[in-house]
Amino acid sequence: EQMIRQIRFETREYRVHPVNERYEPNAVHTTKYTPINFIFKNGYEQFRRLANFYFLMVVAVECIPGISPLTPLASIAPLAFVLLATALKDAYEDIKRGRADKLVNKSIIDVVRGDNVVKQYWEDLRVGDIVVIRDDEVVPADCCLLFSSNINGVGYVETSNLDGETGNKVKRCVSHSMSLDHNTIHRLENYRITCQEPNIHLDMFEGQYLSNQNSDIDILLNADNLLLRGSRLMLTEHVYACVVYTGSETKLVLNQQDAPSKFTHVERLLNKFIVVLLISVLLVCATAASLNLYWRDYYGISYSYLDLSKDDSFKDYFISWGKVFLTFFVLMSIFIPISLYVSLEMVKVISSILLT
Repeated sequence: EQMIRQIRFETREYRVHPVNERYEPNAVHTTKYTPINFIFKNGYEQFRRLANFYFLMVVAVECIPGISPLTPLASIAPLAFVLLATALKDAYEDIKRGRADKLVNKSIIDVVRGDNVVKQYWEDLRVGDIVVIRDDEVVPADCCLLFSSNINGVGYVETSNLDGETGNKVKRCVSHSMSLDHNTIHRLENYRITCQEPNIHLDMFEGQYLSNQNSDIDILLNADNLLLRGSRLMLTEHVYACVVYTGSETKLVLNQQDAPSKFTHVERLLNKFIVVLLISVLLVCATAASLNLYWRDYYGISYSYLDLSKDDSFKDYFISWGKVFLTFFVLMSIFIPISLYVSLEMVKVISSILLT
């Protein structure tokens, strides 16, 4: 695979290599919503539920003057409760995700800056930074292992957060840099890493460790040289590693799915029932509307006190049929009880509170 990512080591007190600035920072965000898109995105997800869309249609019909024998408030109140309860539950869960993201992004890691090692937030890491990871610390980004305190130049990591395996895995230093330490790490400014673009494969990494001056130094890199974000350093006092992939480009994040729109098995089953009931309601309404107009034209007009008359044209007849159809649609809306969904949402909200 073509090596198209160029990385320069940031060994000085201030970042000096603009080539690294084009890569994104290390902050990770797993939230679904923002204050701007919450109403629209959450509303879209809620009306994906067929029941909510059905009750919205009922409310719309009830608001048409002269059609509904019922007050719209009877349907608006429970529908508003369902939508509001779901929105509050989704907002609460998203806020929790945001807090978890902040906790991770504000984690502290040691970073080499010139002759000093300084504390820095994970979210402020950039590609090319040289980090110092100590025993039992979590790796903050995908990093190329440069130096290990172990004599044989290896480090051990536990990757249960990535693949569920609890055994320690061996990672190897770049052979040219394994003899460096804090006092000589600045020599890396004469070298660079060239590697492939990010991918989702945990065991795939190809790169080269090159000299900026001497073309004879060309060391191939592979997955054994890569410390993955989310893994934990074990049985190793400390290591030095260069950040290669950050933020959403790390393999951990690339393998994570977006926060799902929760659509339970019960809801899917209810959707199927609603489709059957809705078809039945529409057929009953159509039949009732047709029978109503038949009775009006052949029997109802004989009762003068009802003040009924036949329609003069097919257009008028169709309009009358539509009005009667919508009236029956409102009356038959109780076939699909909104109280069922009020109860379901209350159960979800209470369960969510109890689980946390």
